[in-house]
Amino acid sequence: MTDKKNILILCYDNYQRQPRVLRTIEALEKDYTISVAGHSELTQHKINFINLNHNFQNNNNVSLWYFNKPAIIRFPFSFYHKYVKQKYFYKPFYYELLYWTHSRKADLQLLKKINYELIISHGADNLPLAIKLGANKVPVIFNAHEFYEREFEENENWKKFTQPYYNYLIQTYLKEVDLMFCVCESIQNEYLKKCKIKSLVITNATKYNDLKPTQLGNKIRIIHHGAAIRSRELERMAELMDFLGEEYELTFMLVKTDLNYYNEFFAKYSVNSRIKFTEPVKVNEIPKFCNQYDIGIFILPPVNYNWENALPNKVFEYVQARLALAVSPNVNMRNLVNKYKLGVVAEDYTTKTMASALMKITREQISQYKYSSNQYALKLSAEENYKVMLQSVNQLIN
Repeated sequence: MTDKKNILILCYDNYQRQPRVLRTIEALEKDYTISVAGHSELTQHKINFINLNHNFQNNNNVSLWYFNKPAIIRFPFSFYHKYVKQKYFYKPFYYELLYWTHSRKADLQLLKKINYELIISHGADNLPLAIKLGANKVPVIFNAHEFYEREFEENENWKKFTQPYYNYLIQTYLKEVDLMFCVCESIQNEYLKKCKIKSLVITNATKYNDLKPTQLGNKIRIIHHGAAIRSRELERMAELMDFLGEEYELTFMLVKTDLNYYNEFFAKYSVNSRIKFTEPVKVNEIPKFCNQYDIGIFILPPVNYNWENALPNKVFEYVQARLALAVSPNVNMRNLVNKYKLGVVAEDYTTKTMASALMKITREQISQYKYSSNQYALKLSAEENYKVMLQSVNQLIN
């Protein structure tokens, strides 16, 4: 039996908290030897983990030697750095200097010592490193979790100082990749406006769970799970209880991403007897836990391009949990729910219209939506994506 060929996955974030990275590993680990390079400390899979934390400690980039100097020195140099150097100097030189920190240079030298047949870059921050490592000899896949050039466009400071940097990374390095995976068709099309490269849609679908829809009880039980992030305005969902009747109950299962916001939110809404809070479960346990509920809900205000076009993990986890879905009219969530008749789509992003949509459906319709989730659970599972990923990787390597 021949040895398996090697694949390197670049993910600076903790890959164990990145479902999209975990699903890449799951799709490929039976046929290939997988190495993940990043900053995690523990591994959950039988992979080779390359810990880059020791390099990360030395992460200085453009020297800001004046940072702790007196104001009379600091202000002129700060003005020069932000408004003159970035605006008028040769930008490719500046952005390359900004990207290639001491730690990234060390990562490059470390990873060059190992041979790989394919490199997968998760996120734009890893793209230049992947291209340098590939050096036109090893195929590179760019796995795009977002449309990075408009990721935080609601933030004026981000637009002014960070967006041009990501524009440069994408416009310079995207054309060098051999294949791109995108989370949805609309984001794929946005990338293809920049560069005509081979690309595939790989959704955020989770693994198939062998579950059945539960019967409705006396209460119609709604659940929302996800991150406690202030800009997501979870209040829009919590205040549904002001409009819905006593037969409705809402549970939040929140990761305390912004602890201050979570504490404020909990203090305000936990006093309502029809609003429950439960501790988050492991990612792979979410569908089984949510199976006890009836409706999975998500109202996501379209504050930026990515949120307007979101097709997040939780939508697919609700399907695997065999729930009815209630979503705001974000383009891809709306299209998925309507295409497979999985639930209701509110006319806009307000609490009142979502409440109106929920009150229009009967208990029998909720049960039918749950059975639609059951009918399409396999089709909307990660297993369908695994086939596409494995086939595309086989073609690139072989």
